[in-house]
Amino acid sequence: MVTLHSFAFAGQTSTPYQHQGRLFPPVYFQTNITTYPLKKRLRYHQAFKAFTEQENASPIAIVAIEGTRVKSDLTLLSSLTLSAATLGIFPLASNDIHQVTYLIFVNGELFTRYEYQMTSLEIKNIWATKADQIQKPEKSLFLEQSVNSLLHEIAANEELAELFEEYYLYAPSDTQ
Repeated sequence: MVTLHSFAFAGQTSTPYQHQGRLFPPVYFQTNITTYPLKKRLRYHQAFKAFTEQENASPIAIVAIEGTRVKSDLTLLSSLTLSAATLGIFPLASNDIHQVTYLIFVNGELFTRYEYQMTSLEIKNIWATKADQIQKPEKSLFLEQSVNSLLHEIAANEELAELFEEYYLYAPSDTQ
């Protein structure tokens, strides 16, 4: 199987995130991503004070949603036509867009969102087994880079910085 990928991180740096200053407040974290340890990766960077498991434990929540959609072009149609004409001997190509969206909620209201995309062209035999449903290394790299970019963007967001200062004003016991 051949896979080609292109990452789209609009204007983002690829330098590893190094947290400086006060830790970000504790957050409630929820995700639909089960193939990559996203929370563990966020903890690795040591940017947040804690991740709570209870919804009401923190007024700040981060929700990570992953999705994949087929790109609207003729790659799949032409590949499907050729594959059908050759009884599946010809490989099947699909042009997919993998996207991860991070939603930041404050008191249940959407505060901001960050989206990252990866375009991939996958070529596979239609008679292949379900073994390709495991997490591919390229997708893991994409998710890791999305965490890095998310933390850079959170650190640079002045509105979030003000929100975090306000949090620590009302919850001084959580101060580092």
